[in-house]
Amino acid sequence: MSQTNKFSTHLSKLQWIILLAVLIALLIPRFDRADRFGLDQFTTKGNPAIEHLADAKKYIDQIRYFRGEGGVELLKAPWVYRPIPALLATPIPLEPMTALNVVNFFALCIGLFYLVRVLQKLNLSNTTVFIGGLSFVASFPVFFYGSIGYVEPVLIAWLSVGLYAIFYQKHLLYFALLLTGAFVKDPFIISLPVWLFYQLFVAQKSWIKSIAIFVIAFAAFVGSLAVAREVSNAATDFYWLPSERTLEFNVYRLRSWFSWALTLGPIGMLALAYVLKENFGLFRKPLDLTLAIGFAGAISVMIYSMFTVYVDGRYFWIAYPFMIPLGCRLIESWKIFQKT
Repeated sequence: MSQTNKFSTHLSKLQWIILLAVLIALLIPRFDRADRFGLDQFTTKGNPAIEHLADAKKYIDQIRYFRGEGGVELLKAPWVYRPIPALLATPIPLEPMTALNVVNFFALCIGLFYLVRVLQKLNLSNTTVFIGGLSFVASFPVFFYGSIGYVEPVLIAWLSVGLYAIFYQKHLLYFALLLTGAFVKDPFIISLPVWLFYQLFVAQKSWIKSIAIFVIAFAAFVGSLAVAREVSNAATDFYWLPSERTLEFNVYRLRSWFSWALTLGPIGMLALAYVLKENFGLFRKPLDLTLAIGFAGAISVMIYSMFTVYVDGRYFWIAYPFMIPLGCRLIESWKIFQKT
């Protein structure tokens, strides 16, 4: 496959400014869980949003622990198994919640930058690349989950850089991300099959060697997860275990479906349409096949989450690095974008 683009895919300074402005504009309303501009009437029924921190409270306590502001009683599993976002926030001289959201902001900037690099690899027009970037920043998960003390933005950055490393064959970078990704959040593992399919169908490397590396890398990732659990010093032990009760709760919970649909968004619908349109033809488009594998992995995580946690759209946010390029493939086929 030729690596030369038909069009200039370098975004202009104005396009980058627009993308960053949209990102900031969507993060401000909920930044530090403030729920400004009347949002609290929808999110917390008018109560102070800071009283409803949920998972964010666990990450805030981690930062406090790393800063020496408390003992091991602050650490709770499984949140403590994801220490990297809290460690990145620890030296920032701000309140723990604000420090973590500063990290989240820069993580989303990094995720955007490397997603654009991935889109450029697909031989897309400048307009389509810009639409892909806009789909990333002007999205429900950025608005609703991006600045409220969760760690998903850091995971999205890891996944975006990881996909960039796969597409540009930067193996040391990818495997460094894989090992550290276990300490960000375990869904990073969905990128490993993407690496394997890229080696087999795009780079056309040896099947035996590629599968052997895949098995070793998978074992190393699982080992990293075990290390995270062993050294966490968590005051309590906790595992997400599948249950019919949790599934039933999520099936009848309108918020689960509503937030999932909003996270999927128009670009996700286009991605699904493109995959269904191509079907087995994806095997003749190896780059798209690798993206479809990542997309399928994100869907699998979402389905598994329906059995294990009180699910919402952030569990499907991990699809974005794979889903947006697939949606952009369909956009690129529209004649209006073919000469821009």
